[in-house]
Amino acid sequence: MKILRLELRAFGPFTNISLDFSGEGLHIVYGPNEAGKSSTLRALRALLYGIPERTQDNFLHDNARLRIGGLLRHSDGSELFCLRRKGRLKTLLDNDEKEMDDSLLRRYLGNVTAELFDRMFGLTHTDLVRGGKDIIAGGGDLGESLFSAGLGGSGFRQLLQGLEAEAEELFAPRGTRKVINSALNEIAAAKNAVRNLALQGRDWETHQEALAGASRKKQEIAEELLSLRRERNRLDRLLQALPFLSLYKEAMARRQEMGEVLILPADFAADRRTITESLSQGRSVLEKTQRQMAETKEELEAISVPEELLKHGETISRLYKRLGSHEKAMSDLPRLKGERTQLEANAVAILKELAPVLSFEEAERLRLTEAERQRIGEMGGRLQRLEEDLRAVRKSAGEVRKRLETDRGDEAPTKE
Repeated sequence: MKILRLELRAFGPFTNISLDFSGEGLHIVYGPNEAGKSSTLRALRALLYGIPERTQDNFLHDNARLRIGGLLRHSDGSELFCLRRKGRLKTLLDNDEKEMDDSLLRRYLGNVTAELFDRMFGLTHTDLVRGGKDIIAGGGDLGESLFSAGLGGSGFRQLLQGLEAEAEELFAPRGTRKVINSALNEIAAAKNAVRNLALQGRDWETHQEALAGASRKKQEIAEELLSLRRERNRLDRLLQALPFLSLYKEAMARRQEMGEVLILPADFAADRRTITESLSQGRSVLEKTQRQMAETKEELEAISVPEELLKHGETISRLYKRLGSHEKAMSDLPRLKGERTQLEANAVAILKELAPVLSFEEAERLRLTEAERQRIGEMGGRLQRLEEDLRAVRKSAGEVRKRLETDRGDEAPTKE
């Protein structure tokens, strides 16, 4: 697996930072102390194996907003982009933050577990220091010590001894009771059986030729069978169509006897039903109207109008036209009387406030004459002008008062 790109969208001190590793060769990420190199290594581990439940990289972004992304390439050339969020289940997402199956990423990781990644690929400065101490403590075999330090501990010698003991249980140069020795004997017996059952070269070629001939024969038979099935299907369709062919011929003969036939539009049936319904309704309306006309004619013939009344036809028409306005006036009369009564009561109440000694009939004397109205208007205008002059005089007096106070302040005696 190759890491093509690492996206630190929200992790540790980083926000929307992308590291491109798609080029060829060795990539080195360097920087001063506290630049974020260790955070980047933790981000890579978190992308591949999940963000720890108790993480130290949430000081800038909340747990719910932590995001690491990466583009990976498999040894077969296929590529995978994935995102990792913090959580307990289903933390692997695609670029649209939709859930992904963890098996897609496990295919790229192979058998490398999180622990093996930490020991072989995720070594920090602390791990290197501890490994150096293990090398010193291991003593003699430097290669063994280096390998032990790479695995993250000084227990490699115990592991090696355990493996040697297990190998002794499985295999011995001589003897048949060991597991591997017994398996080797079984393999040898199986090879002898295969040799005894194997065909000679000539027999194999004969069987191959016979198989090829049988395959060709099978192909020919299959093609012939397919052709026969197609012909049978065609004949079945013709057999089913024979009754309809006779009906078609009869219909075509009748069509020829009809001569030129007008082709009706597709919606002719619907239009015909609509027109038929409209025609039926029209006939009903016509019959009803004819009956009403007959009844009206009979009523007119039964009416006897005096000739003397016909002479006053214009007068009757005018009276008829005025009848409507007269009826409206008669219907409005009670309302108007009520309004008049209410207005008179209001006028009496106002009169009691203005001149209690006067009766309602004597209130007409209070109505102002045109000269009095004009006089009141002139006095109102004069009052407005006097008020404006008074405001101007007060404003001027205030200004004079301020200047006087200022002049008095300037003339005050000073102490020597």
